[in-house]
Amino acid sequence: MFMRRPDAPVRVFRFNSAWLTLLGLAGLLLILAGAGAWHGYSHIGEEAARAGRLEAEREEQESRLRQIESQLMAAEKALDSFAGLEGEPGTYLQGDRPPVPPSSQAATFERDEAVAGLLSGPDGESASAWAGSDSGDNLEHRVLAVAAGADGQHSGQDEIHDTVGFEEDESVSQPHLWPVPDGRVTSDYGWRINPVTRVREYHRGIDVGAPTGTPIVATGDGRVSFAGRLRLYGETVKIRHGDGIDTLYAHCHELAVSVGERVSAGQIIGYVGMTGRSTGPHVHYEVHEDGEPTDPRQYLPD
Repeated sequence: MFMRRPDAPVRVFRFNSAWLTLLGLAGLLLILAGAGAWHGYSHIGEEAARAGRLEAEREEQESRLRQIESQLMAAEKALDSFAGLEGEPGTYLQGDRPPVPPSSQAATFERDEAVAGLLSGPDGESASAWAGSDSGDNLEHRVLAVAAGADGQHSGQDEIHDTVGFEEDESVSQPHLWPVPDGRVTSDYGWRINPVTRVREYHRGIDVGAPTGTPIVATGDGRVSFAGRLRLYGETVKIRHGDGIDTLYAHCHELAVSVGERVSAGQIIGYVGMTGRSTGPHVHYEVHEDGEPTDPRQYLPD
């Protein structure tokens, strides 16, 4: 019953159960329609976000492939620059056999245990445990192989120079500095619980923590044999110091050297970061003796 004012007539409206049922159904339909519209809107938003993530991943893959291809071209250029040495060393070494050609160097590198270290993770994982199916993996193998060939040619030239009287001071060429002078060791060489997988694994080097962007220096004189990105190591530099000794610096934020470049002890080669598999900014530092990782602390000052 409705009454507009006290002296107005009373209006009476009657509803039966059918009207109430219809009103209830209409309300239910409105609720269902609103829920469906909200679900569709949410689904569209999720799909848009997923499409954005896929696009970002695609761009990252393309950037990685371009970087690896650039690294490959630099390594191949380094090989070309030493191609003419194949017929000359005999003149300097009085009949000694010339160095192995680059193609043979690359083939040998595939079997070298040193490549197992580069292509595995910092915690000793095998390449098959983490390698993907994209074309970047093949390019990484090519880059490492060609870089090894270039490194072998550089080593051959260094050997010639040593023979004719340009021998370097062995104490300087060996690593003898901290890669980050003001850093702190966050994980030592040897067995440990991996901070990511929580599995007991053998740590092939030491981790030196420092803020992102802190300079990383070469720990001894040498020549850059690899500079680029690896899946678990991230941005990585490897330096050959001679006498079978190599050092490796991983998880860099940015690199400051390229393949074939001669570096001096204390020279900046990159900057601390957390690329690859990392839980915080640090440099993963390894020392290899004849391709086998060894405790870096024996080469570090107290």
